[in-house]
Amino acid sequence: MYILGTDEAGYGPNLGPLVISVSVWTAERDLSGTEMYERLRPVVCQASNKRTLKSTPGSFLLDDSKKLYQGQKTAGLKHLEYALLSSLRCLGRISNNASFSDLFNALTVCNEQTYSLPSWEIPEQTPLPIDADKTYLDETTIAFTHIQEESGIHLTDLRSDVVFPARFNVQCDALGNKSTLLSKTTLNLLKIALKNCPGETVVWCDKHGGRNFYADLLNDYFNESPDKRSSGNGSEKDSDGQLSLFDDCEKQDEQARPNFVEILEQSESISSYRFTWQGYVRTIHFQAKSDCSPPAAMASIACKYLRELFMNQLNEYWQKKVPGLEPTAGYPVDAKRFLEQIRSEIDFPIDQLWRKK
Repeated sequence: MYILGTDEAGYGPNLGPLVISVSVWTAERDLSGTEMYERLRPVVCQASNKRTLKSTPGSFLLDDSKKLYQGQKTAGLKHLEYALLSSLRCLGRISNNASFSDLFNALTVCNEQTYSLPSWEIPEQTPLPIDADKTYLDETTIAFTHIQEESGIHLTDLRSDVVFPARFNVQCDALGNKSTLLSKTTLNLLKIALKNCPGETVVWCDKHGGRNFYADLLNDYFNESPDKRSSGNGSEKDSDGQLSLFDDCEKQDEQARPNFVEILEQSESISSYRFTWQGYVRTIHFQAKSDCSPPAAMASIACKYLRELFMNQLNEYWQKKVPGLEPTAGYPVDAKRFLEQIRSEIDFPIDQLWRKK
C-alpha cells in the first residue's frame, strides 16, 4: 500500500516561488495519520509532544511546517532540517556534506523555465544544515532509518516543483487563476510520483483555493482512454484553442461526469475520488487542513524549507544593492514596501520578480 501526501508553500505571497511537494510512503495497509504517528514514535514526534525530543536520542519533529517554523528569531530552520535532511539522507539522495544546490537537484522536478533565471533563483552552494546541529542530524538519520524498519512504514520518495514568478505569471494568465495553477501543478507532480507506485494508493491533498470539485482535473490528468469526456465543471478549449475556465459550482451534470473517476464524496470538508490508473486503484482525498499525517507533513516541510532558502537568497541579493533594506517574507503588504524600496535598481521585466496574483 502506498500512502502519499502533498502540500504547498508560497501560495499567497507576491515575492518568491510557489513550492509544491509530494512525499511517498509504504505500509502493509492504509493507515490513518494517527496510526502512522503512533507506530513511528518515539523517533517521529508531532509538535504537541516536543518533550519526547529530550528523552529519545535521534528523535525529531514531523508536523505541519507552520508549527515548526516561526521565523529566524525562534528555532530558525533547525526543525525543518532535522526532518527533511535526515529523510533525504535515508533515501540516499544527498550526502552528509550537501549544499543548497545539491538539495535542489535532489528534490525538484518539472522546472519549466523559458528565461534565464535571475541570480537569486539559482540555488547557491550554501552548506547545509544552516541551523541544525550536525552531530544531532547524524543521530536523527540513524534513528529514522531504524524506526522505519521497526514500524514497517517507509518513506520511499520525496519530490518538489518550484514555480518561480515568471512561470507563475505566464501560467496564471493562461489558466485564469492561481487556484487552477495550483491544482494542475500538484496533479502533474503527483502523476510523476504515482508512476513509481505499483500498487494500491491513497493520496491526501490539501484543498486548492477553496475548490470542492476535482473530477474533471483528475480525468484530464489520468484518463488515458481516447474517448475521455469532460464533465463540464473544469476546463475546456474554446473556439480559439485557448483554455477557458468554469467556476466550480453545484450546477454540474451528474450524467456527464466521466465513468473513469468515481466520486466518493464532494463537500466543503472533503472531496474524495477513486479510479484505476496503470492497473492499480488510486484513491485521492482533497481535505481542508490535510497536513495532519506524516506524508502531508513531510511534503509541507520540503515546501517550506525550499521556499525559505530561496527567500534568503532574494533578500541577501537586494540587501547588497540597497543598504539598510529590511528583509521580507514576500506577503502582499510587506512585499509592496520591499518592491518600492528596490524599484530604482530593477532593470529587467518586473514579471520575473513580482507575482501578479
